[in-house]
Order: sequence, then C-alpha cells, then structure tokens
Amino acid sequence: MEENLLFLALPIANKDDYDDELVYLKTIEDSNQPTEFEKLLKRLINSFEWAKVEQFVLFYDPKRFSDIYNRCNKKNLTQIPSPIQLLNFIPQFTPIPPDMPQVNVNGVTFTHGIIYGYINMNNNRGVLVDCDALRDGQHMRATDSRGNSVKIFVINCKREDIFIWFVNNRQPTRKIDINYNKHGKTAKIVNKVVVSGRSYSDEEYQDMLQWAVGDNGHRRKYFIDEKKNRLVIFWNENLQEPTFHYYDVDIHDKDEYSKMLKECSKSVVEQIERIGSLKARQ
Repeated sequence: MEENLLFLALPIANKDDYDDELVYLKTIEDSNQPTEFEKLLKRLINSFEWAKVEQFVLFYDPKRFSDIYNRCNKKNLTQIPSPIQLLNFIPQFTPIPPDMPQVNVNGVTFTHGIIYGYINMNNNRGVLVDCDALRDGQHMRATDSRGNSVKIFVINCKREDIFIWFVNNRQPTRKIDINYNKHGKTAKIVNKVVVSGRSYSDEEYQDMLQWAVGDNGHRRKYFIDEKKNRLVIFWNENLQEPTFHYYDVDIHDKDEYSKMLKECSKSVVEQIERIGSLKARQ
C-alpha cells in the first residue's frame, strides 16, 4: 500500500548557537507562559486531530525536538512532557533515518534536517508541514544529490490545511461503487419498503467521499452537504481498494439523522459538522 508521507518543519530553539539550517529555518521566540514546547505540543495535537484515522507517516527531525525540550528544561519548568509522549497522540510520529545522500538547500549542503529527509524520502506526493518554522517556504532552492532541482510542497500546520491536503492527495484514493444499484435515480419500492433515490451525480458523490469522516475502525463515513441539507453516508465494502456505496437523508429529518449517526462518538459528530461547514466555504 502506498504511504502518505508528511514532514514536520520545526523552528530552531538554540538561536544563540550557529546553525546551518538558519538558511531556511526561523528561530523560536522567547516565551515563558505557556512554554515553547507546550505551545508546540498543543498545536501539533490540534493540527492532526482530523487526520487521526488517515494512513500516513509524519517524519520529524529529532534534533529540533530535543533542542526545544532541553531549552524548556533549562528554565526549570515542571511537568514538561517529553517528545516521546507525542506518540500517545500521533502514533505516526517517526524520526528521519540517517545515512542518506546529501542535499543542497539555498546554496548550503546538508546531511541532516527536515529538508534532507523530504528530498530523499519524498514519493512525489509528500508534503512539508510548516509549524511556523520556514523563512520562505515558497522560494526555497533545493537540489538532490545528483543536482536535480526539487520542488518543495508546503502546507501550514493547521487542522484544516492538513485535512484538505488529505482530501486532495490521499493514497490510496477512495472510490464510490458505480455498480451499486440499490439507490437509483428515483425512489422505488423493494419488499414493501421505499428505497430513496439518489440526490447527486456519481461525480458529486465521489467528491463528497473524499471529505467524509467517521470513527476509526467503523465501516461508515459521513459528510454533511450544507447547501442541500443532506447527510451522506458511505459504507466501506471492504474490497482491496477502498470502495464505498452510499445513501443520503434530509438533515431536517431528526429521527433519521440521529439513527444514521448513532454509532459515532460526540467528537466525530462535531468533526462531521465542522468539515461540512469547511467544504461549504470552499
């Protein structure tokens, strides 16, 4: 299975020491309340909240994390969580492996750092997640060990931006089952039960499927179309490729709406509603 690769860009903590990554990384600002690490931890947890059920690897530079952590400890602050505790919230958190070919960024050669990892490990679908770290992420000049120019794709470390990246780039791609014919273009009666017709085209269902979310481990994913006031439910058919059939109901039908969402946790229902609003603003 193809992996979704994300690379986390963190700022430089020890700004008093020379650091060659200053050519593309910013330094962290002094702050005691809350601490730099606490702010960073909270931001990471919040930013990846909507991506918890996605399949991905989040690479980070251990040096950047340890520098931030050690700087907080020098201030004798108490109850500072260690970097390893991020694994409780983001299990996909993975250090960049060593011993890869050198790269060049803005005229400087590197055998370490997050851009070094990005260039060597990117599968042409990876993305650099900027946690207020990059000096100018849109105009970095980067080349691989052979001197080939490398385009760096950057998104902000924000919950909405990370989720939209998955909507547009998720691998493997979700697909609707175009051969599933239970719900036709119009309503029909099957075994004395009314089976509703489809409210959208195949293309519209396919688009909404990319935005749909649900509890981890459950077959169903959900999307709310605020413009047509419909709740769309997608069922995973457990095929080799992620394939779904669908059904939609009027969100004003409170009984049916509650019935469809009864297996979801409160936090997932809130997520479904917020993502529906996000899609409506696009």
